[in-house]
Amino acid sequence: MTDYAQEFTEMTEVAKTMIPLMRDMDDRGITEKWINRAKALQSRDVNVLKHRNNFMKYFMGVVKRTIAETGQYPNCCNWGKPEPGPFDKPMPPPKPLPYQCHWTPDKRTYVAIQPLPNRGAMVYMAVAEKPELGWDFPKKEKL
Repeated sequence: MTDYAQEFTEMTEVAKTMIPLMRDMDDRGITEKWINRAKALQSRDVNVLKHRNNFMKYFMGVVKRTIAETGQYPNCCNWGKPEPGPFDKPMPPPKPLPYQCHWTPDKRTYVAIQPLPNRGAMVYMAVAEKPELGWDFPKKEKL
């Protein structure tokens, strides 16, 4: 069997598996008719085999578009496209880093510490001589 004949046989088998995915019964009949007509072209001439394969490739594209338009899109229509890998998934949003905050008992000093992985830590410290002049104290949430 030549390469053209083997390629044609593979394409006809794939096209036959795509027929049940078509919703319109008239389209199914037309598809089967053209597959049988292409199979009926038996020749040893390389040009005939080459043109038959070119027709079948084009015809399979038409069948794929027909299936895609009806809303049914088979996996075989994804040939030539790489399958999504583990790195193709979108990254999850970053989680907020935990932090600690402390007030001194007299409410004059505030310290917040947040560890930064593989970097160190971020420290914020605020001191007020008279805390009653403008601290915004966080409200305690009741559970």
